Amino acid sequence: MVDEIIVGLKDETMRIVSQLVRGPDHLQIISITGMPGLGKTTLAKKLYNHSFVISHFDKRLWCVFSQTYERKRLLIDLLRSMTYLKEDKFLEMEVEELGENLYKNLKERGYFVVMDYIWNTKAWDDLKMYFPKDKTRSRILFTSRNKEVASEASSNGIINELPFLSVDECWDLLQQKVFRKALCPQKFLDVGKRIATSCKGLPLAVAGDSCSSCKYGEE
Repeated sequence: MVDEIIVGLKDETMRIVSQLVRGPDHLQIISITGMPGLGKTTLAKKLYNHSFVISHFDKRLWCVFSQTYERKRLLIDLLRSMTYLKEDKFLEMEVEELGENLYKNLKERGYFVVMDYIWNTKAWDDLKMYFPKDKTRSRILFTSRNKEVASEASSNGIINELPFLSVDECWDLLQQKVFRKALCPQKFLDVGKRIATSCKGLPLAVAGDSCSSCKYGEE
């Protein structure tokens, strides 16, 4: 997972890192919610690779949901993210055997799991029995566009709703994406700031076609 530029999310990053490495001994669900384009997955990747998180947890796991997910596929993805075994090894197993393997690997360990792009609580209901509830300060991080999903999945969890970027933050991100460490040439200031305003606070909009157009204009 590559490190990505995050503008406007520094406070959120440190706040959620604190939630992950501090807090209660029991298993806790922490969610990142917000509309598409705000950078939920980008932030989750940043947290997953944060030095504090890596040193704090014994195991780190990652899986990505879809609207038509398969429980076996998710279990295989989770197991592969924390072992060096090839996928063929897991494909031979039934769902319950995969689940038992996951449970045994996590038992009495402090683990951190990212469940990216979770659509509904049924997805979590299908998997939650495979995560031990030992007092090991384990954490599960959901990303979801639906705040209600996060609320229903855990009444005692923490929900972090991502804010929109300000126009200035969009402009900072645009400059970083297009010009890297160089300053924006004077002749592109007006068009660049118009693009930043048109992105309406969404980081993914800043990083999309508008940035490419500006970069080509520079060339």
